[in-house]
Amino acid sequence: MFSILHINARSLIKNLDNILLFKKGLSHKFSVIALTETWTNEDNEQLVDIEGYNKIIKHREVGK
Repeated sequence: MFSILHINARSLIKNLDNILLFKKGLSHKFSVIALTETWTNEDNEQLVDIEGYNKIIKHREVGK
């Protein structure tokens, strides 16, 4: 079964521990975890890792 978990992170770096704790408390393994409003950039995206998932990060293009 295909399933998606969506979280509006409002700063993923600041909230990563809480998000990982929330995910750990769920008994379901989601096919996709989609995180929005991550506020990540090229300097801090390497700090984000969710075990068992590949990451694709698209940064906001400032000024466009």
